[in-house]
Amino acid sequence: MIEIPDGNLRSLLAQFGIAEVAARSTLATISANDALRRGLTIALDRASRRGLDKAMTDRVESSLQRLAREEVSDETRAVAAEVEAGLRLAWIDAVVRPMPGKRPTCDFRVGPLIVEVYCPQQHVEERRVVQADLAAQAKAATTPISVAIAIGHPATGSGRKVDGEGLVVRDAASQAASFPANKLIDRLLSRKKREATQFVVGEQNILWLDLKYGLEFLAIDCMPIRSCVSKGTCFVGTNGVWHAFYGRRGDPLFAERTVLEYPVPRATYPQQREGWFREVPQASCAIVSVLDGVVRLDNPWASTPVAPAISEVLMGLSELRPEFSWFDEQTATLMSRVESERRRIEWVARGAAAGRTS
Repeated sequence: MIEIPDGNLRSLLAQFGIAEVAARSTLATISANDALRRGLTIALDRASRRGLDKAMTDRVESSLQRLAREEVSDETRAVAAEVEAGLRLAWIDAVVRPMPGKRPTCDFRVGPLIVEVYCPQQHVEERRVVQADLAAQAKAATTPISVAIAIGHPATGSGRKVDGEGLVVRDAASQAASFPANKLIDRLLSRKKREATQFVVGEQNILWLDLKYGLEFLAIDCMPIRSCVSKGTCFVGTNGVWHAFYGRRGDPLFAERTVLEYPVPRATYPQQREGWFREVPQASCAIVSVLDGVVRLDNPWASTPVAPAISEVLMGLSELRPEFSWFDEQTATLMSRVESERRRIEWVARGAAAGRTS
C-alpha cells in the first residue's frame, strides 16, 4: 500500500475513509495522471462543500474503496466515471441513487433531473493488436536494449486483429480505417444506450457521457469540425462526437487528416446513423466529461427540454467549457445553429469535392 502523494487529494479522500491505496490500483493511476487527478480533486472538493446524504456518501465510499484496491480495468474506469459524475452533480443539487424497480432505472436523480452515466471504453481488439505488435518487436530485438513503438487507434480500431498464432493481421471485413468517425459514433452510443430505456417520458433526462476515463478525449474533440497545421500543411477532420448527437444520416464526414488544398482520393464519407438527439426526444441534454472539463450539448428536439431555471443551474457545473458547448436560451435558436453548422460542413465538403475534380 502507498500514500497518495498529492496532499489535497489525499485529504479529500480521507473524508471517505481512504488513507492508502494499492500501488497499482485505479486510484493510484488516477493520482499519477495530471488531468484525472485534477478532475477527481475538483469533484471531491465540490461535493464536500455542498455535502452528500448518508446513502450517497456510503455509495461513494464503497466505490472509492474498490478503486483503491483494484487495478485499472474497463469496469473500474466506469466506476470512477460514475463516482465523479455523482460528486460533480452534487454541486448543483442533492444526488439520490434510485431504488431498482421492475423497469430499468437511471444512475442518479439530481433534483428534478434524471441522470444516466455511460463511460465507453477503448477498442478491446485494438489493445490486443498493440500488445502483440510490441511483443513481436521485443522478440525480434537483437540488442540487450531496444525501443518498441506501436501505433494504435483505441477509439475506433484500425481494422487489424490478432490471429490464433498471436500475429497481427488485417481484418478484411473491418471498415474502421475507412470510416473512423462512424465507428466512433457507434462506440459513443452503443445500441443499448441508444434505446435510452432508463429515461422517463415527461422528465428532464440527462446523459452524462464520460469520454475521459475510457477514451481520454479533450473538449476540442467535441467540435463539429476542426483543423491543425503540421509541417506546413493544414489538415481537416471530423471526430464524430458532435455528429453522434446532432448529425443526420448521409451527412459528410471528413476523413482523418484531409487536406483541402490539394486533390485527394476521398475527402469525405457519409454518416451512417441519425444523430441520437433526433431519434431520442426524451433526452433533454448530454453532459460530456473530458480531460479538460465538461461540455454541454442540449437537445433542440427534446420533448421535455431543460427548464430555464435548471439550465441556469447547470451553467454552474465546475469546469463547464461554453465555447465547445451547444445550448441556448431559445430552443429554436439552438436548432437553427445546429442546422446552420451542418450546412456549413456540407459547403466545405462540396468545396473539397470541387477541388478534386478541377
